[in-house]
Amino acid sequence: MSTTTANGALKQRLPLLAILLVFIVLKFPHLSYPFIWDESWPYASAINQMYERGPSLLPGVIDSELSRGHPLLLHFIVSSWMRVFGPSHMAMHSVMLLIACLLLVGVYEAANKIGGVKAAVITTVLIAFQQIFFVQASFVMPEVLLALLAFLSIYFYTQRRYLLTTLFVTLLCFTKESGMVVGIVLGIDALVSLFQKQVSVKDKLYKLGSLVLPAVAVGIFFVMQKQRCGWYMFPLHTEAISFSVDEFSTKFRDCMKVFFRDDMRKVWFAGVGILSLIVAIKNRYRRYGVMLALLVVCILIATIDFAPPLRGIFLAGLAVLLPAVTNQWSREAGVGDKSLRKFLLLSACLVVAFSIFTATNFFITRYLIIALVPLLFIAGLIYTDGLLKLNKHLFWPGLLLIVALQALSYYRANHIADVKITAYDAMDVQQDEVRFAEEANYYDKWTTVFDNLQKLHLEDPGSGFRSNNRPFNKLLWGVMDSTQIVILDNVESMRAVDSSKQYKQDPHYKLVHRYQKGMAWNEVYERSR
Repeated sequence: MSTTTANGALKQRLPLLAILLVFIVLKFPHLSYPFIWDESWPYASAINQMYERGPSLLPGVIDSELSRGHPLLLHFIVSSWMRVFGPSHMAMHSVMLLIACLLLVGVYEAANKIGGVKAAVITTVLIAFQQIFFVQASFVMPEVLLALLAFLSIYFYTQRRYLLTTLFVTLLCFTKESGMVVGIVLGIDALVSLFQKQVSVKDKLYKLGSLVLPAVAVGIFFVMQKQRCGWYMFPLHTEAISFSVDEFSTKFRDCMKVFFRDDMRKVWFAGVGILSLIVAIKNRYRRYGVMLALLVVCILIATIDFAPPLRGIFLAGLAVLLPAVTNQWSREAGVGDKSLRKFLLLSACLVVAFSIFTATNFFITRYLIIALVPLLFIAGLIYTDGLLKLNKHLFWPGLLLIVALQALSYYRANHIADVKITAYDAMDVQQDEVRFAEEANYYDKWTTVFDNLQKLHLEDPGSGFRSNNRPFNKLLWGVMDSTQIVILDNVESMRAVDSSKQYKQDPHYKLVHRYQKGMAWNEVYERSR
């Protein structure tokens, strides 16, 4: 590589370095926090157990109640990292932040290849500072890792890098069962290619082979799990699968709400739609314009509470039109490389396929990160293309609009959740109540709690809140005759609000501690006899 070429490549990546620097600086204070909700249990507890027993990918190496039957790549990575850097909160969260940064690098490189540096900057900023991604980027949970591996799997598959495809699809399937959705999307494409004359026999075999090997590997894992645990997949998860039409349409609509409405995305996607329609009319992209208009109508109607039959029609239209619009845009925008157009098309197909998968399973918002990343990747490219075709000077205003909308979404976060910035207030509040209980020496006092997280944080050192291994031996669910201490917080439920009013008015209870951070708060009461 010549010096000129090397300098050019470095110059193209300076914006990426700037984005990563800002991202890491803003995330650094979060690395020392403890854990919240599923991060606290089962993930942190499971990883700590694997750290103690030794890193392994084999089923049964940690208790099934902690593994929940999931493949163990995340646990293996974090526990191995802990062997080198120690078991601190900062060590555990830093490896997750590294994974998030690797995903942003992948997004930037792919966007740069498709649309140039400006498209790469807008797309990377768009994804990096989405509230759901930014918050989850340091959490010890598998969703960002899944998004990274899914992105790389589809990219290398479409680039005909089949050894890397095999590697990343295998890693994906060994992270969580939902990763197999990517394998199914790629598998369908590989099967379709069998009937395409323009694809060589050699390429057909490589496509299939790159997916068969991961399927065999993860199949062996589940067979071993059956032998050791008595089931292929965790019974609680399989029991949550439902094929009810009403439930399916409701959950699918909820997926669309997360994609197109939450965290100010409704404003941004409205802007993308209007901008793209203007460009389509100006450049006479008739087919693209009609398809885009239909997609916008489907999104608007599918994300509001219509009767299920009517909603289903528009959900089906959305599922068909999203890949179709993506494919048509890539042609109209002049993405000349067929493999890159295929990458965009399969990414759009993943958004639809994962929404269908989610609609038949237990629904949690953070699960959708694996599909939200490719959706925003595609939308970011379309947005940048529209800006530059209207006026090349619109790049900076367009970028500032993204930053402003995302900042507003943080400011308007109005409830506590693991996909909201309020999660850190919640962790701070729950850390405070555990710290106070330790300092007040409540270890052998009958202490009433009301929620699972409170009990977990006081009982389990692996959840990351306790400063020592001394157990709280007398925890109670709800108020009993023996209750001496009552600990309330509003993190997991709103029961604490009513209870707080009750205990303030009860002369037998004395408020001895209160702490509030943002909208999260705790209260500790001592009961007099």
